[in-house]
Amino acid sequence: MMPTWVAILGGVAALVGSAGIGGLLKVWLDHKRGKRHQTDSVALALVETLTARVDKLEKQQAIERDRCDDELRVVRHRIQGWKQLFYSLLHLFDMPAKQRADALNGVRSEMAALEAAEKAETGAMFGGRHVEPAE
Repeated sequence: MMPTWVAILGGVAALVGSAGIGGLLKVWLDHKRGKRHQTDSVALALVETLTARVDKLEKQQAIERDRCDDELRVVRHRIQGWKQLFYSLLHLFDMPAKQRADALNGVRSEMAALEAAEKAETGAMFGGRHVEPAE
């Protein structure tokens, strides 16, 4: 006697016939092709989305880099100005007592002018809005 699975398989083959197996194979292959096409389109859409995000982030990064360069320029200028004032104050110790009062008034007026120039420069650099650079 034949095993049961062989009999079942033989019965199915007889029912479907060789053309039926080819038809089933074609349907299965079409299904696989459709799934692959769907997967490819999803992957391409994801690549397009990520490319758009990278482009947007690169533009934002360039803007941020320019802003940071501007801030750094302001800070360097600020440090240079205050450094000069500090040296002026140190120079006061070498002056005779009679000239110190006049020189100190000059340093004070220079400090006020420096602060006003810093605010104007920062305002012009950042589009009219005053931004204090990070310290």
